[in-house]
Amino acid sequence: MNKDQLFQAGGVIATGSVVKKDCTWTNQDGETFDFVVGVLKLSFGVVEKMLEAAHEVGPSSAMISAAIRLGEEFDQELTPKEVSMLDPNLAKVFAEAVAEVNPAEKKPSTQERKSGTS
Repeated sequence: MNKDQLFQAGGVIATGSVVKKDCTWTNQDGETFDFVVGVLKLSFGVVEKMLEAAHEVGPSSAMISAAIRLGEEFDQELTPKEVSMLDPNLAKVFAEAVAEVNPAEKKPSTQERKSGTS
């Protein structure tokens, strides 16, 4: 694979590439809110910065801060400290949205890795 093919295959993620995600959150008082957030596609560089921040606030807070964007233009960010103060149910909604846009690599099961010979 050459550099052009790498870019065409999606190997390089554009900075600020946002995916709209519909979310539903029920707060601790039982009120339900439907809203849309922007979720950044995480590049390797963003993941590295996220790991640095995780030492201070934890990995989930760092991930949500790095990836979730609020506001009509998706131009509002939560700081890692703000994320650490979120309602746990809202943090879960945000974390699920991040995971949907940035799924972890699926590792083949032991059975899938077998060569098929006995």
